Amino acid sequence: MAEHGFLQPNPILFDLETRKPKPVLGHELGLGSKCSKCGTNCTGFQLHFWRKVCQNCRCGKIEHGVQEGEDHGHHFVGKIFERPLRTKEEECTFIYGEVVDDSHVDAKEEVVLDWAPPGVGSSLASKYLRSLPEGHVSIQGSEGAVRRKKQLEKQFPLHDVEPGQCHQLSQGEMNSMSSYVDDIKSNIAGQGSVRQLGENISQKYCPVTTARHLRDRTSPSPPPPLPPPPMSILNTDTLSYTLARTHLSTQGNISPPPSKMYLKDQTRPSIPTKCRKGSTGSSIASSPSPTPISPTPWSCSGCRGEMYPGEIAVFAERAGQNECWHSNCFSCTKCGEMLEDLLYFYKDGKLFCGRDFAEMMSIPRCAACDELIFSSQYTLAEDRVWHEDHFCCWTCDQPLAGHAYIPVGGQPYCMGCWQGRYGKQCTGCGEDIQPQDQRVQLGEECWHASGECFRCGVCGESLMG
Repeated sequence: MAEHGFLQPNPILFDLETRKPKPVLGHELGLGSKCSKCGTNCTGFQLHFWRKVCQNCRCGKIEHGVQEGEDHGHHFVGKIFERPLRTKEEECTFIYGEVVDDSHVDAKEEVVLDWAPPGVGSSLASKYLRSLPEGHVSIQGSEGAVRRKKQLEKQFPLHDVEPGQCHQLSQGEMNSMSSYVDDIKSNIAGQGSVRQLGENISQKYCPVTTARHLRDRTSPSPPPPLPPPPMSILNTDTLSYTLARTHLSTQGNISPPPSKMYLKDQTRPSIPTKCRKGSTGSSIASSPSPTPISPTPWSCSGCRGEMYPGEIAVFAERAGQNECWHSNCFSCTKCGEMLEDLLYFYKDGKLFCGRDFAEMMSIPRCAACDELIFSSQYTLAEDRVWHEDHFCCWTCDQPLAGHAYIPVGGQPYCMGCWQGRYGKQCTGCGEDIQPQDQRVQLGEECWHASGECFRCGVCGESLMG
């Protein structure tokens, strides 16, 4: 109670309030961070309001070391599967020697990974991680962790499935995107599961085997097998040779103004529902007696190589129970890169990353903001597509519709920005040499290709011709 009868605020509550994390605007994230690629040429990270790159140097967030509030893979899984990924830190904690073969580092050191295969024990997870190529284990703070973030941003962009990550969608675009994401959730997307062949899955499902099991349930039990022959009548030389041979396998012209493309009543290709491979079994009645079947080795759906009990395999639920892949073969059919975090899109018996799947479905992607275009109107230029209001100068964002521009590295530049960055100045008259002008170059110096500029420095005689 205060001196004059008023309650004093509790100082502990004030302390708790100051410790609470403050919300950060998206464009304040990583503000001022140095660029590892540009160095002092970049004044610090400043997120462009729709390009998703630094406004000063056009490099990405990874080059600036910007840390997101939520892991990219966790966010994507939460959006598509509506469940969290592995969120407990202890599930991503391993002993270094259990996941990496490196004699130069203390093998007993404890490390925390940014990602580990979900839904499996630490022993099986360790075996899977050790089967990956060098540099693919995402130990926190390592080059492998940086590589993982880059690959996730490339293969499974969040703005492909999260409307909140996109820039100013209209209601029609929002509806089209929601329909696309719903189809992805229901029929296309999945996450691979890691198993070790031989743990109740060492023999492929076979309809004949199933028929035999059904028959065994209804028919009397067969007589017990005969005892083995005495050792005296066995050929021990042949037997020893056979056993010794037994093994298990392991494994700067100016371009005219861009044309606009108007598509009326455009319809998006529908995404087919999933279908699994089936097989027709033989009739039970057609087999007069049980036929013993030897275990069939698995084959990798990627490289088609055989796989045997004891090997680590990746299964994709949408592909069916008879399909599996080597750890290194679980990759996108189009780009050939390993699918990060075992995420995949599955269609027509093939695995895809999210980016290549959208391209295969003929959904255009804006070359400026990298978002999928769900509008019926867009700009076509330089064999690429753009949102109508995103076809702008790569440097100053000046709209280029109806204006001349110069493409450099797939991005358009207005005439002024191109001249300032790539243009040449005439040594003779001191004026800028325009892109359409012919020039004479000697070493680092340039002249207009005219008698007034390119002439002898002693007598002033024209050197043209």
